[in-house]
Amino acid sequence: MIYFKRFAILFLILFLYSCSANIYYLNSINNEQSFEINKDKKIAIPSFTSVESEIGSLTSGMFISQIDTSLHQFLIEPSLVDSILNINEIYSLPNEPSPELINKLSKILDTEYILIGYIQKWNSADLGQDGEVKHKIDVYNLKLNKLVWSVTNSIIISAPESDESIYFIGTIESAYNKLISKTLDEISLNSNIKKNENRN
Repeated sequence: MIYFKRFAILFLILFLYSCSANIYYLNSINNEQSFEINKDKKIAIPSFTSVESEIGSLTSGMFISQIDTSLHQFLIEPSLVDSILNINEIYSLPNEPSPELINKLSKILDTEYILIGYIQKWNSADLGQDGEVKHKIDVYNLKLNKLVWSVTNSIIISAPESDESIYFIGTIESAYNKLISKTLDEISLNSNIKKNENRN
């Protein structure tokens, strides 16, 4: 029994070490200006832009679920934003929206800000091949027609060297949750947007 407990503890240590040692981040913050959302300055979040539309819907939902629930009253969520954009024949947002497009968005969205997410890579790790999840998050002040915050963030998931490696890859969604958490830590340095610390 004692041997079993020791083995279990050793396995847990190796498991946790492998998880932390084989996942690392690359990030680059391109713009840092302070901003705040509130009842008078709401933020619209459309579905994230991705090659596959279902990934865009999935990831924007995952992003919002990690934002502190006390701030949800100041968010205009993707289903409503997408509907408004589609009515106005805007079906996707380009990587760098033109001033003309931002001006149009300011007229059709009753918000101070818009957060636009771009899923640039969505590749899971496999035997002998690293995986990577990468996104770009831009926040525009629609009233001022100005980019106020931007980050490009990615998480690299190192591949196991062999089938015998003690290694936990998990799902690509779990990797993206880690990336969201890091991104929200960064955006909280320049805004009142923060992650939900009580989220399981």
